[in-house]
Amino acid sequence: MKGFYMFTKVLAGFKFKPFISLILTALFFLTAVTAALPGGLPSKKVSLDGVKSFANAYGNYDSKSLAKFMQFDLIVIEPYDVPNVNFLKKLKKKGVIILAYISVGEAGANRRYFKNWRSYANTPDNPAIPRSKVTKKSPMFIGEDPGWPESYYADASNPGWRNIILNEEIPYILWLGKGLYDGFFLDVLDAADVYKTKKNGPAMIDGLIGLVKEMREKYPDKLLVANRGFTVLTKIAPFIDAFKYEEYTSAYGNVKGEPHYRKYYLKIDKKGHRTNESEIKTLEAALKINPSIRILILDHVKTKPADVKIARFCYEEAQKLAGILKCSVLWYANAVNQDLPIWPDFNSK
Repeated sequence: MKGFYMFTKVLAGFKFKPFISLILTALFFLTAVTAALPGGLPSKKVSLDGVKSFANAYGNYDSKSLAKFMQFDLIVIEPYDVPNVNFLKKLKKKGVIILAYISVGEAGANRRYFKNWRSYANTPDNPAIPRSKVTKKSPMFIGEDPGWPESYYADASNPGWRNIILNEEIPYILWLGKGLYDGFFLDVLDAADVYKTKKNGPAMIDGLIGLVKEMREKYPDKLLVANRGFTVLTKIAPFIDAFKYEEYTSAYGNVKGEPHYRKYYLKIDKKGHRTNESEIKTLEAALKINPSIRILILDHVKTKPADVKIARFCYEEAQKLAGILKCSVLWYANAVNQDLPIWPDFNSK
């Protein structure tokens, strides 16, 4: 408290009114005490300026996963799969920026807010954090995702769903990570495409936009990275720090009945034209609204065995996109099951 003693000596040299002196002293003391707390003052949002590589992987992480993750500047991980907080501490010690996965447009039956959720050693419950205990029959769900069993599209305009995301799931993830997560990766924003087929679709879309806005307002110190969601991208652009373009060049068909079901395929037709030109134009429009958005690309390719030829092609396509957007683009690719391959340096000839 040497600083506090010096501060009071300085105050004594000025002719402040007793009340003002008391207020100034109290403010100094409060600041000193807050800074001494374990969490200190509210943390500042991490900058993405120096990020030159990223990886995106889900699954049962182990020491091999940890070693691979340490090779990247930025990673997206599934917080429910993290074995323990030491796993995160080792990554932070290495300077890795960690984003926690959260689905804002879809509910998974394996999440804490579901009635039949089971806690494990790495995902203990915290009774201090509210828990809704919903079922798939809840009115906030509008149908099962045909590509992912036991995942249900959520009506983002439903107050119950918004409460789950803002006051249950996010606080639980932050608690699990003991403050080590730098931000959130927002998945299934493409739920907006499903909303468009519903009678109250406009309200649902507005709800999704509002939910992202509320996340930004409630967690201003956390990075928000959107995954796809072209229907709402220009509306959420002011609230996000980065955008991940999943399946920009190479994709996987996981919906039964689709032409490419259970196959990897390129989003380029037989004439060499891209089939996602409209998405690129939407991304350009979003960057005009918020030029600071960092662009990440995640393609899905075969990794067992590794299809290096297609991976290189995808990398080169990502660099072409960087030229179109007039900004840097970070690229990564893995299999549809979100594994963690290490690719050659495609930038070296």
